[in-house]
Amino acid sequence: MTSHYTSAAAAGTLSPGAVTDPAGLAAAAAVLDWPGLVLPIMRLLGTRVAPVLTVDTAAHDRRRQRGIATPMLDADTLAVWEWPQAADACPPSVVRLRGVLVPAGRSWATAAATARRWAGFGATAIVLPADQPSELCRLECGYAGIAITAAADGEVRLVAPGRPGRSGQARRRTLDRWLEERLYGRLLSAGVLAA
Repeated sequence: MTSHYTSAAAAGTLSPGAVTDPAGLAAAAAVLDWPGLVLPIMRLLGTRVAPVLTVDTAAHDRRRQRGIATPMLDADTLAVWEWPQAADACPPSVVRLRGVLVPAGRSWATAAATARRWAGFGATAIVLPADQPSELCRLECGYAGIAITAAADGEVRLVAPGRPGRSGQARRRTLDRWLEERLYGRLLSAGVLAA
């Protein structure tokens, strides 16, 4: 099975469509210094994003040993799993969302609006197809803590840094774990992690 899941460290030569191809997305994650696994663009929570994940293989092995190496998507169960008092008794989270890359197709403003929606989950960045964003783009993204990368001339470069993690007002909640479990399921179904 061919995998489109790419390590941020494995970025190579880029194609003209680097804003959306796996190598371009991995290069964007690398210039942002986001270590982890870069997933292809997918639809999550009604948006098109490329999640960047860290994977805890030891946690996956523990879940496999307990016979629960499948994603749990029941909100009530996940709420219990997220209780601090249940940390030792409940299955560990295998996947953590490091950040999301949002490709800017025709509109940087649409990409920035999408990135703002993800600020409560982790770091955010837009990937522009052009080398120079407008001053308005820089201002809006800077205000929102969104990093800007640009894919041009066969490489991706960092135009403006963003917030290194989730928004300061955001706290971990059951929805975070639900999202991580969804992404865990993607990795299992793609064969990235053994079931």
